[in-house]
Amino acid sequence: MSIYGNSMQAFIDVFKSGLISPEEWNEFCQQTQNLQEDEDISEAIENWVESRPEILKAYEERLEVLNSSSSVDLDTNLGPGNAKSPTLPGQRSQSSRELLDNAIPKKNPSASDPPPAKP
Repeated sequence: MSIYGNSMQAFIDVFKSGLISPEEWNEFCQQTQNLQEDEDISEAIENWVESRPEILKAYEERLEVLNSSSSVDLDTNLGPGNAKSPTLPGQRSQSSRELLDNAIPKKNPSASDPPPAKP
């Protein structure tokens, strides 16, 4: 994964750990909804976490783990336990925008949800 992908994944992991509230997550997503470039999104993450010391610490720790695991020699082995990339040959990896958009599953109404009230 690229350095920008690692940045996005570290941020998502910190959110999933519960350190970032859903409200803060939504605030960040609204602030960055028009950003498409990985570099721009990564920079927005860095700026956002800087003012939140507890989140910044967790983010930096997770980023360090992701960056160190990204330095695997692909000619020797693919990853821990010879793990293979989830990206198939010939396909591109997800962009930071896609990672961000897919971080939280969209709520789909289920059969157990009551139908919307009619006016």
